[in-house]
Amino acid sequence: VLLALALEPLARRLKLPFAALLVLAGFIGSELITGAGVDLGLRWHHFRDLVLYVLVPIFVFASALTLDARALARQLPTILLLAIPVFLISTAITAALLYLGIGNAAGFPFLTALVAATIVAATDPSAVIQILQAHKVSPALITKLEGESLFNDGLAIVLYNVLLSGMLATTAFDAGMSVAAVALEFLRVFLGGALVGALMGGIAYLAFRLYTQDSLRAALTVAVAYLSFSTAEGLGGMSGVMAALVSGVILGIAVSRSDAAFVKTLWSFIAFIAAGIAFLLVGVTITTSLFTHGWLAMAIGVFAAFLGRAVPIYAALPVLEHLPGVERMSWYERRILIGAGQRGAVTAALALSLPTTLPGWWTAQAIGYGVVLFTLFVQGPLFAIVLKRG
Repeated sequence: VLLALALEPLARRLKLPFAALLVLAGFIGSELITGAGVDLGLRWHHFRDLVLYVLVPIFVFASALTLDARALARQLPTILLLAIPVFLISTAITAALLYLGIGNAAGFPFLTALVAATIVAATDPSAVIQILQAHKVSPALITKLEGESLFNDGLAIVLYNVLLSGMLATTAFDAGMSVAAVALEFLRVFLGGALVGALMGGIAYLAFRLYTQDSLRAALTVAVAYLSFSTAEGLGGMSGVMAALVSGVILGIAVSRSDAAFVKTLWSFIAFIAAGIAFLLVGVTITTSLFTHGWLAMAIGVFAAFLGRAVPIYAALPVLEHLPGVERMSWYERRILIGAGQRGAVTAALALSLPTTLPGWWTAQAIGYGVVLFTLFVQGPLFAIVLKRG
């Protein structure tokens, strides 16, 4: 936390994303420590539970709680269009490009490519929202970006978990999995988690209105975030992420209808701590061998993620926009969708949590890290420059 606080002013002065300096600090610090022959006892697998069961619920719930519920409802048809069909098309295109680009069916099978594509397809525009607001980009488009990020983060995490549970449970990994079986399991996990979240969020909504003290309201939100997550996970392995997301959206309505500034401040603080930990861990787990041996996979990942995002927005979205209730977007707005569709904490967290038993896991992690690093050091700063120049 102290390191994060020390780096934040430096990030503003250098006009770099704050997360970029956290990754650098984690990388340089770990290289210096290991180079000096010091073993702190930390291993990659120690981070998995921390990431999946502590950090991920924070990212999802904080985003859901602080999103403007009224604005979300107005833009919901377009948001769902971006977060579901566009996301799935993007994932499929990215997976195909990764599989063909890596070109090693034995060491990097298609299902691993699909897992890697799921990791890098989740968008996170939070780093550029302030830039968009400063350049008077329409609030409706910003809501679409935030809403898309919220829902496709949830979708990506559910799909990631379903794919991994199916792949690691079978002994015939290379034989593949039934598409129908994956789809049914996905729907069970996804909808079951959403139902748990709706139930617990509804109860919490009523309780929130009964309390008047800021501290009690804030404590309730923290309890619901983790209770909805753990309850869904414990009830037949339903999606804790979807439960946290839905309960967060419902509680967000209560927060927006009352004077609950402290609740928003608390979750801003919690999200700051979680993001700081996640990006520092990314830096800690990056090694020089990742760049010397994994540079090609990282480059392929950046190319595949960019095309996987651009193709459905330019080719599929204009067709899907004919559906009722969906607002049509200008070509300028489509360019914003691509430029602001960056990858952040959720992509970093999922890449961190890849199990070493997954065939080609190291390549998949290199792809995830490569896309996050490209976002932090190239796409983010470049997007800000392009936007300023109009």
